[in-house]
Amino acid sequence: MPYKNTDKNREYQKNWARKNQSKMLAKRNIRRKKYMLKAIEMKGGLCTECGTTEELQFHHPDPSNKVASVSRLIRDKGWATIEKEVNKCVLVCKGCHERIHVIK
Repeated sequence: MPYKNTDKNREYQKNWARKNQSKMLAKRNIRRKKYMLKAIEMKGGLCTECGTTEELQFHHPDPSNKVASVSRLIRDKGWATIEKEVNKCVLVCKGCHERIHVIK
């Protein structure tokens, strides 16, 4: 029930957030994991360089098109924004990603 008094409303919201913090964190972590798995599946689930499924990362072949890192977007944005950024990336394992950046 909304309060007409904004101070009371603010206090209610703070108390609610304090009481439900663990629930909110659990929901947030589930959403982040779901988005990451969905993004990895979208790219095939394998490193494009060596074919492994371990320690996968998103690499932007053209950094000028990069809005933000996929992991950052997964923390802060909705799926539509994440999907646009994932489409600009290739999926590589940690080792191959390091080799790509050493070569450049």
